[in-house]
Amino acid sequence: MASILYLGTDEGVVTLKSEDGRSWKIEHHGLKDWQVPEVVVSPSAPNKVFAGTRGDGVWLSEDFGATWSKPCYGKRGPGKVRCLTIDPRDPDTIYAGTEPIDVFISRDGAKSWKRLDSVWNIPSVSTITYPVATVEPHVRDITIDPKEPTTMYVALQVGYMIKTKDAGASCIPRIATRSSSPPAATTAGQAKLQGARFTPVAMADRTGHRWPQSSRKNTQSR
Repeated sequence: MASILYLGTDEGVVTLKSEDGRSWKIEHHGLKDWQVPEVVVSPSAPNKVFAGTRGDGVWLSEDFGATWSKPCYGKRGPGKVRCLTIDPRDPDTIYAGTEPIDVFISRDGAKSWKRLDSVWNIPSVSTITYPVATVEPHVRDITIDPKEPTTMYVALQVGYMIKTKDAGASCIPRIATRSSSPPAATTAGQAKLQGARFTPVAMADRTGHRWPQSSRKNTQSR
């Protein structure tokens, strides 16, 4: 049974294929002109994958990464995407965290986006700085409570976390560590990997069974 592995890298998205789970070969390499901090696979279809680019918003492939299109082409939406999260109860609802700090939501599979202004209603957000001149303060991770889908946690660079109980209509600060390494927004049952040049983001086999998602991206520019 074939398995598919998607990798977000500094030079696009690489799709790997394995017949035995041990050896892998490159099937496709798309979006080569863009750094891709995160890739997420639709829970309803392993061939459908979304890529967040650091500069050109969210792109979609519906053929295992062979070809790509931008669903919201010509419309407002996220630009420098740093993280993506799909609502576990609705595969068409996607959250995008960006650089500089912003959170966007799409309820139609990335065809249109709405900016969640509540993030900036927290006064401390405007005071956040980042120690590297070429990188702006940004959203590091977004995770959704699997038992309460309207509850989300948003991790910010550097060392802050905010929480919303109403799907982003309002937000409250939760953590202000001021550490050099921000908390990863991870709930029980989810895995986040950090520190590698590029690491597995999502895996699935062609029967539609998704492997547990492990998401983390290139961390050198973070």
